[in-house]
Amino acid sequence: MVPENSKNKNPKIRSFFVFLFLATLFWFLTKFSQDTQATLTTAIEYVTVPNTIVVADNTLKKISFEVAGNGFQLLSHKLKKTSLKIDVEQYYKEGDSIIVIPFQELQKLSSKQLNISEINTISVSELVIHLDKNASKKVPVVLRSEITFKDGYFQQGEIQMVPDSVVIRGPLEALDTLNQISTKILKKKELSESFEEQVALIPIKNKNLSLSASSVTITMNVEEFSQIRLEIPIELKNVPEHIHLKLFPEKIGITFDVPLKDFGSLQAEDFDVICDFSERIEDGSFIIPKLVRFPDNLQHLELETKKVEFLIFK
Repeated sequence: MVPENSKNKNPKIRSFFVFLFLATLFWFLTKFSQDTQATLTTAIEYVTVPNTIVVADNTLKKISFEVAGNGFQLLSHKLKKTSLKIDVEQYYKEGDSIIVIPFQELQKLSSKQLNISEINTISVSELVIHLDKNASKKVPVVLRSEITFKDGYFQQGEIQMVPDSVVIRGPLEALDTLNQISTKILKKKELSESFEEQVALIPIKNKNLSLSASSVTITMNVEEFSQIRLEIPIELKNVPEHIHLKLFPEKIGITFDVPLKDFGSLQAEDFDVICDFSERIEDGSFIIPKLVRFPDNLQHLELETKKVEFLIFK
């Protein structure tokens, strides 16, 4: 059973909070319905910039106003992000290095865009827009990757990257320091099949610079390989006519990995190994063999013999 005094207290408490709320609401409406003065700060956004120019970094990016107006109106400006948009193309003339917007024009633009009826003062007497010439530069894209392959599988051919270069546009001075653009790291583990993937470029920190592309398409062919061993006859080069040589050995074993689809098509005739007599090592009576011709679809080519000895018969 609820005590009698509790029943009497509850309506009084509710009435107190109702009157408190109404009093607060009345105070709020009264205070903010009156005209007041305030300082507002807003960002400046430069829009419709011609392709031949860019707005320089040292141009003003924020502006402050001493304003008068309805309290609700000013409160809304303080609670939300506002920006003053400057149409650069409207004021630009070919060849200009600066644009000057006088106080009266700046006051007019601010009042219209920010919906403020009375602007008393502005933090600048005029807005000076500094301009730089817009130049362009073509630079290569560098792929950053961490790729591993499943046992028996390897990359076949070159990695294809489209586009392989990008055009950077912006102030000439800023372009001078940029000679390449890198991709974000492409990570692949235990690859056993070909793939095509888009990889993002690392963004440029300078906001005045822009790229013609934000990503590249990477294509890699991956095939299964098998190891082969062949014996290749050695071809002699630059031996004088009056000298006869005997090589030891006369053939060299070569090992390599070949795509399974080409496994049965390779022969010794597809390779050339030479020993150049003019490059002989006289003290040791041997020549370093060189593999000078081989199919381009092979991996891990290795000569089993690193040096070839010789005897001279005159």
